[in-house]
Amino acid sequence: MEEKENSLILMLSFIAGIISSMKNVGKVNIILLMILIIILTKKCELLKITNKKFAFTGLLILTMFLFGWIRGYIFEVNYNNTIKADLYYENRAVVKKIMKKDLYTIKLNESPNCLVVLRSKQKLIPGMQISLTCLLEVPKDSLNRGGFSYKEYLKYRNIEFITNSEEIRYLKQIKNIDYYLYKYQIKYLNQLRKYLGNRIRFIDSIFLGNSKSMNENEINTWRNMGILHLQAVSGSQIGATLDILMFIFILTPKKGLTKYVLFTIPLLTYGLMTNSPSVWRAILYIIVIKILQINNRNKLDMLALMFTMIILLVINPGMLYQISFQLSYVITIGLLLFKDNILRINNKFHKIIYVGFLSIIFAWPLLIQYFQEVSLFGIIFTPLFAPFIQLIIFISCILMFLPFAIVFLKPLVFFLNILLIILEGITTFSSKIDFLIVRGKPWGFLIISIFYIYLVFWNNKKFKLKYKHLFPLIFASLIIWNNFSNFIDNENICVTFINVGQGDCILIECKDTRKVILIDGGAKNNFIDMGEKELLPYLKRKGINKIDYLISTHSDNDHRGGLESVLKYCEVSEILIPYNNNDEYLDWISKYNGKVKEINQGYKIILGDTIIDILNPLKIKKDLDSNSKSIVLSLNYYNSNILLTADCDLDVLERLIIDDYSFDIVKAPHHGSKYSYKKNIYSQLKVKSVIFSVGKNLYGHPSKEIINDLNIANIDYYRTDYDKDIVIKLKRNEIDINDKKYLE
Repeated sequence: MEEKENSLILMLSFIAGIISSMKNVGKVNIILLMILIIILTKKCELLKITNKKFAFTGLLILTMFLFGWIRGYIFEVNYNNTIKADLYYENRAVVKKIMKKDLYTIKLNESPNCLVVLRSKQKLIPGMQISLTCLLEVPKDSLNRGGFSYKEYLKYRNIEFITNSEEIRYLKQIKNIDYYLYKYQIKYLNQLRKYLGNRIRFIDSIFLGNSKSMNENEINTWRNMGILHLQAVSGSQIGATLDILMFIFILTPKKGLTKYVLFTIPLLTYGLMTNSPSVWRAILYIIVIKILQINNRNKLDMLALMFTMIILLVINPGMLYQISFQLSYVITIGLLLFKDNILRINNKFHKIIYVGFLSIIFAWPLLIQYFQEVSLFGIIFTPLFAPFIQLIIFISCILMFLPFAIVFLKPLVFFLNILLIILEGITTFSSKIDFLIVRGKPWGFLIISIFYIYLVFWNNKKFKLKYKHLFPLIFASLIIWNNFSNFIDNENICVTFINVGQGDCILIECKDTRKVILIDGGAKNNFIDMGEKELLPYLKRKGINKIDYLISTHSDNDHRGGLESVLKYCEVSEILIPYNNNDEYLDWISKYNGKVKEINQGYKIILGDTIIDILNPLKIKKDLDSNSKSIVLSLNYYNSNILLTADCDLDVLERLIIDDYSFDIVKAPHHGSKYSYKKNIYSQLKVKSVIFSVGKNLYGHPSKEIINDLNIANIDYYRTDYDKDIVIKLKRNEIDINDKKYLE
């Protein structure tokens, strides 16, 4: 057991060094983690060097930490040395990989000599040398704090820019390794497609790692079943592939290193074809294990795993931030740590359940961190489906190594087709079932670290003696704080302007009454669904799955579109729509008839000390456009007032001035359009701050005229396109906007 713990301590030290240099986690958390590792190492008498003394323990841990830090630092320097601004490129490039339809990875031949994601309607293949004229754009960062960052996603794959180009000229075809692997893969898939038809998508996804081959509904079904991680090839599946190779290459020596070298060449080819972290982890693990076995070191499985991780992270430290890499390693580590327990179970059914339980337990923190939900059915489905998936990969591997002989292996292809028909049937049937999904807020780095450290030391006798109750207590305390800290200060209101690009989305949390109000949800069109892409992930990160009042201010797509996804995911108590606008909401009225209510001026929502007054639309039957009928509301909490204007016309603001209204904060109407503004109107409303809910647009929003007037009047303003999500906290005598305080 000490071999496993020692290997993991060194691995954790190396990882901590990489994280520290890449600046993704607070330095305080890294320091706490390293102190904890050193203390536990010493107290549990691990990393004994000579004569059971600890003279070199700290030095060894520090060495691994510095090794990781240096590698991560070099990665950061190399990335940051590339020009980090948009620039024009007019020269040659080579196609490296087809990511999906119309999307390619290319390598620029001239400065900045980096990898770029190219979107093009022209059909390109790997190895093709092209000449292009394009604007290299820096990838977009996350729209909201804590959200998905495409920039970070590409960074950890060593990709610097994205571009679209129609000015592409074919120069020549370079027959390099990318070209031959592509041709080999296409030949393989085309041969199988003759017999498997559209079910080839499962082979492309499961065996070759192209997860986009399966449709969105199938991916969601697998996620709900808790088996989506089975798309990541495991060590046992690679082991099965190795067994096949042993059968095929029976003429090689029965023993010795030569045999394994010959066998690993096809495995390395497979790794290059998939280029998946989980595949490379499994391949390298098999290679290291076989080398150790040849040298009579049969029980150093965790040490072998440590070597594979270090090798991969030295090649590309960015792999550490890829979800497939993390899931692959934590599940493998979990199974190795509890390997003896698994072997002691004689009942096969109990063993299957136990393995599934371990897989879910070790994957749980990462699934909660990235997706905010975990399927408990994964405990059952993971061990049941794993052998089934393994058999599919087993057969696919045979056919891959003999693509030109597929025509002679029809019985095997026929059997594979039966397996895929069963898999397709189970997937279709399961899509109609509501699975038990546990949802929660992300845990964060510190809580996840403590959770895994506790599992690592679970079977250590000295750890149990000293810290058996302390660690669970610390972990439970942090989990409670993480999930309920928002409700400790229950005398405040939190109003968040969520960045959904060119659109509106406002979340109101009343802490004293535990009520949640959502106003608008951004746009939904053929290119993007802001409800699914930004709003739902934001709600999940905050642990919100129930909306008490969902308000659609008007029917324009950039306000209403994203709410469709929320209605599918969240429990919604009431849906409020503008008066005299039924024609635009017939679908909602039909589907959610008992929940939909028209509101107009005079309608109130009273939630404890929070009062929401509806100021528009007026209760008059007129044929007005949707902007004129927008729901405008004021939120009042003690002495603080916020005006939320949607896309209302200027006359609504003028009416409020006549009625002597004043507001601390106003959301600028129509994203800061000059047509919903006149000079000094915010001064007349005695406004302290103006919020612009705005994204990249062609309309000039927010108007330069408005910005100039606000600067002259010394009125603060915030923009979602610059400031990301804007969080306003209202207290009895204080307003806090993105940590800037305004006293009442």
